[in-house]
Amino acid sequence: MARRFSAIERACHKVAAVVLRNIIGFLVQVLPCAVLCVAPFTRRLDLPLRQLVAMLGVAICVALVPFVYVATGPLPDVLDPWRLTLQNAVFLTLACALVALMFSHVDAPASQKAFVILMVGSLAYFVTQAAALIGDNVWTTGHDGYMYPFRTLVLLSLSNTVFLALALPLARYVRKLLDTLVDPALWWGLSLLPACLLVTMMFGNWLPLTFMSYSEVYLVLVFALTVFALFLFWWVLRIAETVHEDSQRRTQLVRALDEHKHTQAELEQQLVLAHARVDELERGLDTRSETADGVPNDIMESSFAGTSLQGVWKDQVITIGGPRTALSFLAGDLLFAESQNRSRLLHLADGTTLPCDMALSQLAGLLPEGHFTFCHRATLVNLHHVAQVAQDRITLDNGTVLPMSRRRSSEFTAQLETIRHNR
Repeated sequence: MARRFSAIERACHKVAAVVLRNIIGFLVQVLPCAVLCVAPFTRRLDLPLRQLVAMLGVAICVALVPFVYVATGPLPDVLDPWRLTLQNAVFLTLACALVALMFSHVDAPASQKAFVILMVGSLAYFVTQAAALIGDNVWTTGHDGYMYPFRTLVLLSLSNTVFLALALPLARYVRKLLDTLVDPALWWGLSLLPACLLVTMMFGNWLPLTFMSYSEVYLVLVFALTVFALFLFWWVLRIAETVHEDSQRRTQLVRALDEHKHTQAELEQQLVLAHARVDELERGLDTRSETADGVPNDIMESSFAGTSLQGVWKDQVITIGGPRTALSFLAGDLLFAESQNRSRLLHLADGTTLPCDMALSQLAGLLPEGHFTFCHRATLVNLHHVAQVAQDRITLDNGTVLPMSRRRSSEFTAQLETIRHNR
């Protein structure tokens, strides 16, 4: 009886050790990837960072339950040999869920999000495979058949810690690049680079399971890497061509802006001369009146004196330049801007709709402060054209109905009251 209890106790200790190893290994692989995917977009979230972190934490905890159960729990005899495959399936499902959360709550083009996810995924896969290969080849004993042997887990923890420390500065650098006006097609092309690298590594990891010899496996990998290198060279040349075209477009845009500033300066000068001419005519009328009546008139207050240039913000020229498009409009002509089907649209007062490559958060920074605000994470509104405000929607003076976010309702109402009070 004592021996039986001793065997049960040893089995329980073994199961507990396997559970703990799987939990640590799972978190060590998932958490750095989640941090590195979110880091470049901390300024573009449509909800507080704490709330997004909480949602990611819930998704990870939910996935951790079946992951650990598949490793240690009872399975049908048919599925028992496939424990590692099922664990990888759970891991892949969690990765898809985290990607879906990012695409739902990050206000950035899909091309930028795809580039960040693929870049982090390829680097993390390389680190994981390197740690597993070192553990399997250096320590050939002590493997109990589970996904995370102890020594491999130690290597995986150390390698992922170093990976996170080195990749965080890279993520901050990527965040700076994401704020620039780069053609989305260029980001899609850049996304193919880590995608090809990831596919090549996964293909090489799968090949040893075949009956091919070492030389045959090496030949196939060399062929795959050659194709990848050719694609890399082609894409580098494509980037150089795109940069050249972008430089030409920017030069044309700067030239157009200079011409616009010159025209605006001439108009302002003509306006000053017109005001001076009006003042001169009024003084002449006053002098003539005094001469005719012999009685000095009271000094007339000029109709132009004390005129506050209310509405000057409406004449502010907003210019948006990109590699493929360049557009310019007056701030007062913009009714609202919205993000729709992964594209940004600008709706002007005359009914014109213009496409825009810039994120709404960047556009808001160009517009006059205090006159535009978000009523929804995907809608930026000109407050001067708001006619009615309801709990879940607003109506513009042209009849357009836009959704109202409950989280933004109080801030939107306060800014609208400020605008109406200052009119």
